[in-house]
This record gives sequence, structure tokens and C-alpha cells, in this order.
Amino acid sequence: MGTIWTIVFFVISFAKTIVLTPLMLIHWGQELFCFWAIILSARAIVLFLSDGYLRYVVNQYNLLYHTDKATATRVLNAGISFLVILSLFLCTTIALAFLIFPALKSFVFDTDNSLFSFLPICLIAYLLAASVQNVQRLYAATKEVNGLVWHNMVLEVLLIICELLTLSLLILREYNFKVVVLADTGIIALVAIMYSVHLHKQYPLFALFAPQTIRDGVAQFNKARKLYASNFFEKLTTDGLVLLLSFFRFDKAAIALFTTVRTIVNTSLLAQNLLLNTYTPGLQKQIALRSSSSLEQLLSFIRLRLGLIFCLGILCCLPIYQPLFDYWTKGKVVFDKYFMTTMLIMAVFNLYGLSITFILKGVNALSQLLRLMLLKTVLLLIGFVWARQDILNIAIVLALVELLSSIFILPMLLNAYRVQHQLRISISKYYLQFAPYLLTILLLLVYIMGSYLFDFKLDL
Repeated sequence: MGTIWTIVFFVISFAKTIVLTPLMLIHWGQELFCFWAIILSARAIVLFLSDGYLRYVVNQYNLLYHTDKATATRVLNAGISFLVILSLFLCTTIALAFLIFPALKSFVFDTDNSLFSFLPICLIAYLLAASVQNVQRLYAATKEVNGLVWHNMVLEVLLIICELLTLSLLILREYNFKVVVLADTGIIALVAIMYSVHLHKQYPLFALFAPQTIRDGVAQFNKARKLYASNFFEKLTTDGLVLLLSFFRFDKAAIALFTTVRTIVNTSLLAQNLLLNTYTPGLQKQIALRSSSSLEQLLSFIRLRLGLIFCLGILCCLPIYQPLFDYWTKGKVVFDKYFMTTMLIMAVFNLYGLSITFILKGVNALSQLLRLMLLKTVLLLIGFVWARQDILNIAIVLALVELLSSIFILPMLLNAYRVQHQLRISISKYYLQFAPYLLTILLLLVYIMGSYLFDFKLDL
């Protein structure tokens, strides 16, 4: 049931992006569309602390639940109590920063135009809504650990449907950018509050916000310092890329191209990540019970079934990417097949490495994740400087970073964790299962070279 609702969630999420992107481009124009993307990117970066704390507490709760339910409940109580305080602190800090330093708007959004003075307000509204949603998602761990992940997925599907219908209607009726954002944040917060009330009726928690509970939450926060650092760098190298493009002063056309192409490319990555999220409780249970055979079967399923399905989908869609892109963006964004194909190569490397990242995240392997994300961030920042505002160079940098990460760094980190904790996971199988992914990448390279030679002949 969880897998079915994950697929439904993926389809609805994709539909939301497919519908809203052309509407925003047509009714708002390229500039406001880019500001929307920058706001969402900035929101992800600002909330790295609360997102990281959420993941840490959920992992601890899941890992403890099967052996010590009383301790697991105390962990969840402390997590929710401290997450509320942490979220309020982050939102207040950002609001004061924009108030005290007006130039911060220009730094984040790359604009001094007074017509866009509402952008900080929109960002803060999204931060508040996301904070409420994070508290609800932490509470929803009570469903997850009881094998009812699909209940949470149903809520996510209903939320996206509400967002899609409301935002589409507002944009079509020519409501301004600020109204659309405030409506979206209101929907997110309202749904999160309603679901939290439902969870409290089914799984009541006591002693929330008691002094000892908050102290326990602070103690958990201190234990996860490495996770926050790795989560920040992960956000910067994924959701924060649009914000980096703005910081490095890429023009709005380049940002619009990157945002739209990445939406298409990330389809396979989002689908696999969502499916992996449904398997996380099972992974944690198998590790807690030391079931190595079940763990190996799960990893083989991820690499040799899920990953290959997505690779085949990427190759089969090659001939139709451009016509679909042109129709989807209504000609508001110029397609670049070299940029698109290079981003697809990056996605294939990423798909391959997700199985190891899945393990490291599921067991709170903080040191390993921090080293990985720190290195990726350094390489990406160097790459942004080298790219010199050329969007194709950015795609090359992203592909090379994922190559280094998936083929070299991740296996080394997993092997170190395996030895330290005596996990029976075969690293050699990881490399043997790379062959189909390598074939996919070679075919994409052949496609790029063929396109280049064809275009060269046309120029002659």
C-alpha cells in the first residue's frame, strides 16, 4: 500500500509542476518565475537545521521503537518540543535579518527593484508554513513506525491537490505573486495543523514542552551536530543550486532553463527517493535485527530493478524531451539539448549512488555524510567559479561531482561504516551492478557526440 501511494504522490507532484510552470511563465513572466524558484531554494537552505533535526529524531525513534518503545516515545516527545522552539527561532532570525539589513534582499534575489519589495515577506511566509509542516511530519513518525507510511502519503497527496487547484485558479484569475504565495503557505499550514490534531487523537503524547522534555530535545540537538552540517551542505548542493545561481549572478534566462530542465531530470531521482523513503523503516528494522540477507536483497532490488527502470525511461524519452519541453514552457524558455543531456548523465550517476546514501542516512552515519557533503560543496563552489556564468559548464560540473561521489567516495564511506559496525554488506556487488548504468551513460555520450556532429555539419 505504501508503494502504491508513493507512486500516486509522485504522479501528483509531477502534475503540479507540469501544470504550474507554464502558468507561471505565461502569467508572471520569466523574472517572477525565477524569484519563485529562488524563494523555494532559499527556504530549503534556511531550514537545514530543522530539517536535519527532524530526520535525526525520526531515525532515532524508528531504530529504538522495535527494542524500547518507552525510550522511543521520550525521544519523539523531546523532538517535537524542541523542533517547535528551533523553528520559531529560525523564522524570527530571518525576519529580523531582512528588517535590519535591507540590502540582504538584493544579495538573495539579485534585484534592487522596489517593485519586488514583497519578496522577503514571501520567503518568511514559506518558512513559517514549512516549519509547521516539519512539526507535523515529525509527529507522523508514529504512523511510519507502525507500517502506516501510506497514511502520511495520503495526506501529502491531498495537500498537493489542494495546492494545485488553488494556485492554478489564482494565477488564471491574475492574482498577484504575493497573494498566490500567501494562499499557498496558508494551505500548507492549515493541512499540517489538521493532521497533527488527528495524530494527537490516535497517538497522544504527554509532557510536551515540560522543562525536562525540552532539555532532552536540546541534548538530541547537540548529538546531531554533524548531521546539521551535512544537511546544510546537502541542501546547498541540491535544493540550493538555484540560490547559488542567483549568488553567482547568472541571468534570469539561465536560471529559468536550469529550473525547468532540472524539474524534468529530477523526475527519476524524485521517484526513487520517494520509494526509498517507504523502505527506510524496513531498512532500519533489518539493521537493528542484524538481518544481512534481507538487507542485501533490498539493495539489489534498488540497484537492479528500480534504478534500471529509471535508466531505461531516460533513454526512451530522449527523442521527445525537446518537443515536450517547448510545448510545456510555451516557448518562454529556450531549450538546450547539450545542457539537458549532461544533466541526464548527472542523474544516472546520482541514481546509482542513492542506494548507499539511503543506508548512511537511515542509520544516522553522521561522520560519513558530513565528509561527503563537505567535499561535494567545495567541488561545486570551485565549479561555479570555473563555469563563469556558462550554464552548460554548470551541468558538466554537476555530472563530474556525482561521478566522483557515486563511484569513489560513497563506496569508501560505506566500507568504513561496514567495518566499524560489522555490517555484512558486499562492496564488490556494488561495483558489479554498475555495468547497466555505465551503458546508459555511454549511450547518452554517444547521443551528445552525434548531436554535435550533426549540428556541425549544418553549420558548414
